Amino acid sequence: MFLDYLLWGAGIGLLLVILIRGWLAPMLRNYPVFYSYILFVLGVEFLRAILMSTFGPKSSQYYYAYYWPTYMMSVLQFVVVWTVHSKVFGRPHAVKRLTQFLLIAAILLLPLLWKVMELRGSHIFYRIQIIALFVQMASCVFVCRDLFIEREKIRIGQNLFGILTGTSLMVGSQTINFGAYLLLGTSEHAFWFLIPFMYFLALSVFAFSLWNCDPLRTRMEGSANTEVRLERKWPRP
Repeated sequence: MFLDYLLWGAGIGLLLVILIRGWLAPMLRNYPVFYSYILFVLGVEFLRAILMSTFGPKSSQYYYAYYWPTYMMSVLQFVVVWTVHSKVFGRPHAVKRLTQFLLIAAILLLPLLWKVMELRGSHIFYRIQIIALFVQMASCVFVCRDLFIEREKIRIGQNLFGILTGTSLMVGSQTINFGAYLLLGTSEHAFWFLIPFMYFLALSVFAFSLWNCDPLRTRMEGSANTEVRLERKWPRP
């Protein structure tokens, strides 16, 4: 329990470091969606800390402050991943490809999702979150796949690479946890240390990769595979 609180406090510290460094660099206007996500998470963490110290960790106030913002975080994580893809491949291309990929993945994994929704005794929060987690996981796989395919033609820079890596670490740890939940049929975290540690690790990746501005270097325009220089005001040293 002490280690949980230690990682939680360290995570809040890293969130502050990421925001302050983004403001000083400055990089807030380069990645507004990502920094909006970080600001939202930081606000939620402060709210949870206040409610836990005031009402206790088992209070209804802390209970709802813990679960409900999680849905918004899932939405923001999805938007962050989608923004990475749209920056590299262009917005129309990203929307079309991602929609097709999610539809195919949903069809293939429909039996698994249905089994999760039918688990007896599962909390409504877990049932809703598993759907959000599916979208997040499929999105991360989709973006990583496209970047791997075009790895010889695209240089996404340290910033976008860190944003994608950190978000994928968060989603991956949640996927492992829910996979164990599916196998064990329990709503308790199967790996109590996994989620806080991977969360701290993801924030560390964010802080390291966004310490200096290293933006997108080359971009794919549609399917023409045309390479263009971006953000010339920050040339590679």
